[in-house]
Amino acid sequence: MTLLDDCDPVQAQVYDEHFYAGTMTPQVMAATKGSIAPWMASLTFGGADLRTVYLGSLMGTTIPYFTAPVAGLPMAHWQRARA
Repeated sequence: MTLLDDCDPVQAQVYDEHFYAGTMTPQVMAATKGSIAPWMASLTFGGADLRTVYLGSLMGTTIPYFTAPVAGLPMAHWQRARA
C-alpha cells in the first residue's frame, strides 16, 4: 500500500540512470524534489493516537501532514520510570 508518492516518474528514471552510472550531480538531485515535501528529510508520528504523520523537508515552506491507517510507536523515552 502506498500512502504518499511525491515523485515525478521521469525525474526518478533520470535519477536512477545517473546513480547507477556513477554520474550523479547536484543538478540531477535538485531536479528530483517533489511538490509536497521538497527534499523530504524526516517524518514523525504525532497526535493523541500517533496516527498523524508530519513530513519534514529541506526545501519546504510548510509542514505537510496526513492521517495514517496505523499508529506509529511512542518514543522510547516517553515510557514512565518504574517506581
